[in-house]
Amino acid sequence: MKRGFLNTSKGRASMSAPTTSSSTAKPPTPFIDLSSESQKAGGLKRETVNIDGYEPEFGFKELDGTRTDHDDLEWIISRQPSTEPDATVSQYPDGWAECLITGRAKRAIVSFPGFPEALPHSDPTRPKPYELRESPGKGMGMFATRDIEYGELILAERPLLVVPAAFTMITVPLHFTEAQRHQAVLNQTEQMLEKIVDRMPEETKQAYQQLYNCHKEDGSGPLFGIVRTNGLALSDYYEPSSPGLPENARYYTGVCNTLSRINHSCCPNSNRDWDSPTFSFFLRSARSIKKDEEITICYNGDILDPTASRQRQLASYGFRCSCQRCLNSTVSDKRAKKIKEYTRPQLPTAHSMMLIPGVMPTMPTALGDVKGEKIDPALKGLELIEAEGLQSTWRYGELLKRLAEEYGNMGPGYEDEVKKYKDLHRTYQLVNMGARNADTKKQKEDEAKIPPNAIDVIKQMMAGMNMAS
Repeated sequence: MKRGFLNTSKGRASMSAPTTSSSTAKPPTPFIDLSSESQKAGGLKRETVNIDGYEPEFGFKELDGTRTDHDDLEWIISRQPSTEPDATVSQYPDGWAECLITGRAKRAIVSFPGFPEALPHSDPTRPKPYELRESPGKGMGMFATRDIEYGELILAERPLLVVPAAFTMITVPLHFTEAQRHQAVLNQTEQMLEKIVDRMPEETKQAYQQLYNCHKEDGSGPLFGIVRTNGLALSDYYEPSSPGLPENARYYTGVCNTLSRINHSCCPNSNRDWDSPTFSFFLRSARSIKKDEEITICYNGDILDPTASRQRQLASYGFRCSCQRCLNSTVSDKRAKKIKEYTRPQLPTAHSMMLIPGVMPTMPTALGDVKGEKIDPALKGLELIEAEGLQSTWRYGELLKRLAEEYGNMGPGYEDEVKKYKDLHRTYQLVNMGARNADTKKQKEDEAKIPPNAIDVIKQMMAGMNMAS
């Protein structure tokens, strides 16, 4: 591979869109949903389409790497966090990512409070919590070297590479057929990635090239195939919405060395999220993990989708899941449906609100109503979630929060239950919202806007009425 630019003192280059003329333009459908294409029958085995004679031109210009005054939509190649162009992994053990980002995204990265923080590491007084080794029938996998507590940080890792989920800067000739446009997008993307990966130190480049690639026979180049196989979405730096593009075209995706070795499960025991100050992914245990147990994450969207739907989504990775939920799909799908029912939004009924202890304490059925209408269904839902191994889903957190609130509404005598579910919910939030990014920031802001518990409002109203009387 050739270098597509010269290193400056900061090792930076700005990349313009491919040169266009009257004979080239955005294709009629500007976004090719490669994931959906891969899920179709034979989607991972497509003949490479001949587009001989088509050579896109890329423009590069050297810039000062400390600049942040780029145009919002200007595409640049940038190293984050910034290092010297000849930096080595031994000098920067926390690593860095070679990024293809817009000027707007670069400003968002470097302006996030705390950036660039050092990576957090697991307790140095304890053995490393994981190791990578062969997983039967799955290739490499991550396994626990000791018991791991619920909510424990297993790994924080910076990606090797960060690129957009949709390469919208690509242009193709107007006369191309749909198949040729598809191939042109794949070819141009590969050429861009060659220029980016070539910036990596040799050991980092080798680590990237050794990652698994399930897209060797669908027209993708080797570098892009690795992105498509291993990319994880970053929960930040979203590009603006564009007409004709799906929501996920706004995302950036990162490819890590170690996290790419983690296999999928529809009942995962860990959760990963993006932390913007450290520019890294955090991996935390979503429940207690025993020594020698394989550590897994979920590759799918909604983990409660029916088994058939989940398997269709996984087709783009070239395997069929054989986790306990998939092997016991009839029972599991029924449980998933019940879990959704138990976690539907609930509004306090007029009857139950008026019988809350402390509001009208003379009514003897108040505690029974709260328990029967609120607590018992939540406990049943929680039992199903734990049986299915779905503690990583937001529905688990919803039920924990609900139980802590409703046991609190039961009055004196339920302090242990309140503490139990508050503690569990606090750990759930650490696992699912502990990373700092645009998504978790918005979630916390939205939660702060939620009015007080409806029952508390009723109590306040009743107290006011009693004072008035």
